[in-house]
Amino acid sequence: MRRNYEVVALERRVALKDAAPMDVEVARGAEARARAMLAQSMGAERTARALLEARFPGLAPEIAAPLPSPIAPFRPLEAWADVIYQRSHEIMIARALADREQLLARRARQDRAPDPTIGIRTFNERGGDESGVGLFVSVPFSGPRRSAVADRQVATASAAEARYALVARDVRSTATADVIATGAALSGWAAADQALKASELAASRIRRAYALGERDLSDRLLAERQAFDARRSELSARVAAHQAVLRLALDAHELWLADED
Repeated sequence: MRRNYEVVALERRVALKDAAPMDVEVARGAEARARAMLAQSMGAERTARALLEARFPGLAPEIAAPLPSPIAPFRPLEAWADVIYQRSHEIMIARALADREQLLARRARQDRAPDPTIGIRTFNERGGDESGVGLFVSVPFSGPRRSAVADRQVATASAAEARYALVARDVRSTATADVIATGAALSGWAAADQALKASELAASRIRRAYALGERDLSDRLLAERQAFDARRSELSARVAAHQAVLRLALDAHELWLADED
């Protein structure tokens, strides 16, 4: 494994009595921690790539493309909850099922009332010697069975309405939570990006001061560690912001349904 050239240079300076041996130990410890974190990151990358390849063969690129800065949705955040609610397939399905059960319940209630039938009969017997016309009226009366069927269907319709109300509340609450999470993720990334720029500027200045002999190694390693942590935090915040924006687009069906000009 390649050695860090700065550690090698520091070891050379110690050999020439130009640096303290403790500085080499501190630098070697920092190098070992960096290599351990690199190994963990490479292992996580291989695991994620293997899972993606197993689920979606051929989708994973050979080299991951750089992740751009997140962009806020084109629609104001406060409008997304209504769009998600209006386009929700779950709500439409629950509403359709509730309407169907209500129709069946209305029909069942109507079957409890008498439904008279009026008809006319004609007859012709003995080769036409006897013929006639008759009028008949049929009035079926509702019994316990029809009443029970109607009551059961009314209860089913009420349950369907309750399911619709529950689905509507769940979709609304989830959409509102996603909108809030998206705003927080975008704000969090902006703050992390500012922190990264400040940390990199501080590390650059301490790096120059160390080269001029104005700062010791511990100051430089601390600044480098803070800059590294800031880069990692910014990347995590960038990923979270992209995920939040894509979740909104997915819930609003923007990825395959576009009504906007």
